[in-house]
Amino acid sequence: MTEVNTRADAPADRLADLLDDWPVHLRARNVATTTIDVYLIIGRSLCRFLAAHGMPEHPAGVTPEHIEHYLADLGEHAAASTVAKHYRSLQQLFK
Repeated sequence: MTEVNTRADAPADRLADLLDDWPVHLRARNVATTTIDVYLIIGRSLCRFLAAHGMPEHPAGVTPEHIEHYLADLGEHAAASTVAKHYRSLQQLFK
């Protein structure tokens, strides 16, 4: 009998891998669908930033400094309210 390696058996190698399961957690907390959509957009944006800048992509490797770099970069071309929205959304992701 061969063993099948399911997603549940395999640890997440990248933060992006966890984003697929995050909506289930959020729905269980009764978070609005539109809010979940925004959280996922922001989470994916962070993942793209980390990859593009050679920063850790494993959840345990992402530090507050990496998040600060992301938010600072975002602030170069987005309104302060947008940066604040990203900050609050990422707080939920790393909770």
